[in-house]
Amino acid sequence: EKMTKLAEDKPYLKDLMPNGRIGTPPAQPNIRGIVSDRPQANDKHKTWAQQVAPSQIQTESGGDQSAVSPKGNVGVMQLGEAAAKEAAAALGIAYDPERLKTDADYNQTLGMQYQTLMFKKYDDVNLGLAAYNWGPGKVDALIAKIGNPAKQEVTWEEFAEQLPEETSSYVQKI
Repeated sequence: EKMTKLAEDKPYLKDLMPNGRIGTPPAQPNIRGIVSDRPQANDKHKTWAQQVAPSQIQTESGGDQSAVSPKGNVGVMQLGEAAAKEAAAALGIAYDPERLKTDADYNQTLGMQYQTLMFKKYDDVNLGLAAYNWGPGKVDALIAKIGNPAKQEVTWEEFAEQLPEETSSYVQKI
């Protein structure tokens, strides 16, 4: 419902994905040329991020840019400061904490870039989602402890059993 309202308020968001959910909005004018509206053919990690973004937005915030988590993560993609700074640096754009809180397009752009970074780091959708939700340091520690499901050292089910319930549910939901 909120996503439909968002599409009505921002006509450029009518670029819908096949499942009828809002897709990636065009980049803001001040970041155009740095952030591509479409993934490069060889960038599977960015494609993965674009495919999961609508479900992430719904799960993270219900599409509410004013949402703030108990841990202080903000916006439609529920980004923390460190993740947002890392994503902005990777994009070569300025990190703006106020804009992160108030501009859904900026928040989504940084959130999708951070998710792309996690997918690139792990080269695995489940691990990338777990890292977005739980943090890459914690995912790295669990991999060191029990093995990497992306390298068939353990099954995903065995790995997921060791995740916090919130993270395991998050990955399954997305």
